Amino acid sequence: MAEAAVFNLIKTHNKPFGVQGLVDNLQTAGIKKAAVQKAVDALSDSGKITCKEFGKTKLYLPKQDGLEVLSKEDMEARKAEQKQLLEALQAAHKAAREAEAELRSWNNSMSVEEMRAKVAALTQQRDAQATKLSGLRSGAKLVSADERRAAEAGFRAAMEVWRKRRGVFRGIWDTISEGMEGKQSDLFEEIGVDTDEAAGVAYAELESRFLSAAARGGDGDTVTAKVLRDQPGKVVIESIVGVNGRLSLDPADNCIGIAATETLKLLGNPSCGVSLTLHKGLPLGSGMGSSAASAAAAAWAVNGLFGAPLSKSQLVLAGLASEAAVSGYHADNIGPALLGGFVLVRSMDPLQLIPLAFGGGNNQPLYFALVNPKFEAPTKKMRAVLPQEVPFKSMINNSCQGGSLVAAILTGDAALLGAALDSDVIIEPVRAPLIPGMQAVKEAAKKAGAYGCTISGAGPTAVAVVPDPEVGAAVIEAMGAAFRQSGGLEVNSSAVVRLDPEGAKFV
Repeated sequence: MAEAAVFNLIKTHNKPFGVQGLVDNLQTAGIKKAAVQKAVDALSDSGKITCKEFGKTKLYLPKQDGLEVLSKEDMEARKAEQKQLLEALQAAHKAAREAEAELRSWNNSMSVEEMRAKVAALTQQRDAQATKLSGLRSGAKLVSADERRAAEAGFRAAMEVWRKRRGVFRGIWDTISEGMEGKQSDLFEEIGVDTDEAAGVAYAELESRFLSAAARGGDGDTVTAKVLRDQPGKVVIESIVGVNGRLSLDPADNCIGIAATETLKLLGNPSCGVSLTLHKGLPLGSGMGSSAASAAAAAWAVNGLFGAPLSKSQLVLAGLASEAAVSGYHADNIGPALLGGFVLVRSMDPLQLIPLAFGGGNNQPLYFALVNPKFEAPTKKMRAVLPQEVPFKSMINNSCQGGSLVAAILTGDAALLGAALDSDVIIEPVRAPLIPGMQAVKEAAKKAGAYGCTISGAGPTAVAVVPDPEVGAAVIEAMGAAFRQSGGLEVNSSAVVRLDPEGAKFV
């Protein structure tokens, strides 16, 4: 059995094999190395195969006697036929990618019914904004963001005093009224106690209408938070705009709901809840930290409702809880989304984040070109291809690039930054083939003037470091063309953006 299997394998492939190569190819047949060695020795001795020795190495190949010898013309014809078949195969692969891209585009598009509902909602929103704008144009006094925050802080302080005094009164009243007969309202009227309810003053309702805060996570997602009175710990997601219903409104299953819940805990579990609305600015599954941007905006907005007593560094903990639920416990996205700029994650346990100011903090600009193709690169799939073991030489290279990256940030050297990002030899080489056209995109970006180009996060977005917005515009044009021509992918979005040193902000 072993001898026949070995002979058929060598004859079928018609190429030299070592013993180990034969063993590897016959694993599924369950033939061990000793049996393979015995088989090739017998086949060689019988003259069925040829054995060639190169020092200590032996190679076994089929006998070439009796094989048809092709003429030069036949060889050329075979080569031409092979070339035609290869071109046809490549054309078929390209057509398949284009069909898949078109299918994804249709799947991501709204139905006619969804479009009509969207138009109706937007029309209603437009009419409401037009009414509001009409009032502003009529001479209404405008209030700045700082003035509003100051007013809200004063209102919160007054509300806190009111709650304390109301609590004190309730305690005293419960003590002195114990055992009294009659209705409480009649007793109040008899002794001259004016209650909020009797005076028609609804402080709690006023609070829920007055207090709201909107925050943006970097340049991407915007979350608006409002108070839910008398519902401590309650978190409600009212609506999400920009994702065609692809995100859950369940706060326990959505990054903004989780971040808001954790922020309320950090605030000491106040006596109210919050309702949230999310305007999604970043595409889902893009490799641009979309979930972290939402979580950062939610944490900062909820914090803002209470006068922003927590620092952004403290809110990283709320963001981490959100990230852990949706994409993994890591701070490489939530850190910069909240704090802005570059953030070095030195340690996760204990958590240690080190902000790195580009160029030493002199507000030196840094520009990136971002191109997001219409292609989904699931994080789970992109992580699955990462190597379990890394060659020593590759580890040295990437460690050098990591050091170069930090040096480039601190010295403000955009060219070095681009070169360091472009020189990964561990992760990008195994992920790039999963994104159609990625290698051509890198080459096109650098040819158009980029300092370097790589995959943003797990992909499929490609990011390039560029010297200025003008060059950036040419770079995104070249990258988009490369995605279309070499990868068969249309572009979902593209932009030239400046490094945001602020992070989450009130809007």
